[in-house]
Amino acid sequence: MKGLITGLVAAPVLALFVGVGVLAWRIGDTWDQRNTDSLVTALAATCAGGAIIVGLLLALIVGVPLALRAYENGGYARRAWPAETPAQWRQLPGSRPPAWAEQPPMLTDNRQGAWQSGGAAAYDLWDDDQPAERLPTDRIDW
Repeated sequence: MKGLITGLVAAPVLALFVGVGVLAWRIGDTWDQRNTDSLVTALAATCAGGAIIVGLLLALIVGVPLALRAYENGGYARRAWPAETPAQWRQLPGSRPPAWAEQPPMLTDNRQGAWQSGGAAAYDLWDDDQPAERLPTDRIDW
């Protein structure tokens, strides 16, 4: 009984293998270089098309929900924080700004109305009353 069932299952499988073998033999008899080129081109086009379809599906499945979630909560951060203060730092409620922020700048620009600084030479760092200190040029050790 067991052998009969095995024979009934094995016969169609064996027939399938024999059929594929005969088909391969017939194709091999008439195969040439043009058939190889066509096969390689068809396989490359099939793989490229499959990659495009997988990419589109991945973009739809992952990208669209992610973008919807990002744009849905986009304004939440702006609504959660209070309006910007004129200073560049945030203050905690009930605190006062530091003392240095209320004072005028320590360095003054010699060129009035200029939008760009000319470097360190543009600022008056020394008092004009003191003479410039000179180093003796005859005792320089290199």
